[in-house]
Order: sequence, then structure tokens, then C-alpha cells
Amino acid sequence: MRFIAKGLRASITGMLVFGYVLPASACPPPNPPPEPRSGETAQAYAARLAKFEAAAARASRERLAQIQEDQWKQADRVVIAKVVGLRPLRNEAAHYFPELQRVRLRPVAWLKGSPFETEFELYHTGATDCGPYGGGDAGSSKLDQLLVVYLKKGIPSPETMIDSYGATSIEDSAVKSILTRHAGPSDL
Repeated sequence: MRFIAKGLRASITGMLVFGYVLPASACPPPNPPPEPRSGETAQAYAARLAKFEAAAARASRERLAQIQEDQWKQADRVVIAKVVGLRPLRNEAAHYFPELQRVRLRPVAWLKGSPFETEFELYHTGATDCGPYGGGDAGSSKLDQLLVVYLKKGIPSPETMIDSYGATSIEDSAVKSILTRHAGPSDL
């Protein structure tokens, strides 16, 4: 018993001396699915669960559409760009998420603001326990993929990027209608 008490005391002392704190999650978990009701059949529960999941997906799409509409208003330029090059990313985000990459983009259509011809790079600039940030969908895109990139004033870069979305992630109906004119069936 004394051995256990000494070990526990040493562990607590070590946590205090070295400042060890259990990690707190910055990402709240998604809402749990509803529990089966008493006497509910498996079929009735499956139907109710499907409605719950459909409502959650619809709410997520509506929220994303609102975010994209707000980003449109904030952006100086919005461009459709094609991924033309990929390189390994070597920064803090890549330390935690080694699959991330630097993405070279070529503008193919301009939806808002002054057109520009130069290729540019995007990548995730950091990471939390929720995942990487700062690169939008660009940081995990594939070669030849089309992205919609929302930019502030300045040279296109991670610092001037508001966000980037793969073609299939666009929910803003105005941007989606323009995008369909520039994207092939495999892009959507």
C-alpha cells in the first residue's frame, strides 16, 4: 500500500513540476444519434435515425452555404483554380498530419475581382487537435482537382486566402451555378 501511495505521489508531483495537463478537446463531438425508444422496432428506429441523419446533413449544407455567402462578401477576389502541382508540406501542420501538401494552383476562371494569370501556392499553416487549419480543401486536394478560392486583397497566398473548397463542397447556389459552367462531370 505504501508503494502505491509513493507512486501516486510521485506521479502527481511530476505532473505539477512538468506542467502536465490532460489535453482538452477544442472540438466538440457531433450530436449523438437518438437512442432507440422503449418498444420501438428495429425498422422504426432505422427510419427515425435516417431522418435524424438527413436533417443533420441538411443543416450542415445550409450552414456551409451561409458561410460561403459571407466569404463571398468578404472576398476581394474569388477564383476557380486547378491543382497543377503537389509537394510535401514541411511545417507544424505536417508534423501532426503528414499527408498534407503544398498545392500549386493555376487560375482557370474568375468569379469576382481582378483576374490574374500567375500560379500560386496554398497549404495548411497550422494544426490543432481538431485538425489542420489555414488551407481549406486545398491542403488535401488531388492533382487536376478544381477548387474555388476566396481571397483578400494582395498576392494570392495562405495569408490572403479566406478559404478554399473543392467543387463538390460548394453549397452557395450562386457560386455553384457558375462553377457548373467551368467544371466537367468528374469535378462535380
